Amino acid sequence: SLLYQGAAPEGEEGGGDSEEVRHHSRTLAQRFYELSAEQGSASSELRLGDYSYYGWGVTAAFKEPESGEERGMSTPPGSASSDDELELEIPNLYTSSEVVLKPQPIDYEASIARYRKTAEMTVTGEWMKSFVARGSFNLGF
Repeated sequence: SLLYQGAAPEGEEGGGDSEEVRHHSRTLAQRFYELSAEQGSASSELRLGDYSYYGWGVTAAFKEPESGEERGMSTPPGSASSDDELELEIPNLYTSSEVVLKPQPIDYEASIARYRKTAEMTVTGEWMKSFVARGSFNLGF
């Protein structure tokens, strides 16, 4: 496909996809499913249920501090640290801008929630029937 042309490592023909390109493509697909599900798409909601059930995809988290840094809290730059003053401590969640993508673990509760949301959707078109039915089937109804 055109998306993968030129994705092969140097010295190889364009026959195989690099792992990095495949990972990026899967992450991008998951994000588009999330955006589509927010707009009420039954097929995307069902697919995200599959992602949770099988542990596909990724989750995003803020980068943890290095082992040498203070864990969990940081002091803002320019703040004085003396025994007389109260030090303002800010959690790293608010001071770190680096995001790390981690493999998504299997989450049966999240998959059930996604399947239930799909099964409870009102069918507004012929194309939705199979997705709503599959959501009900995955729940055991």
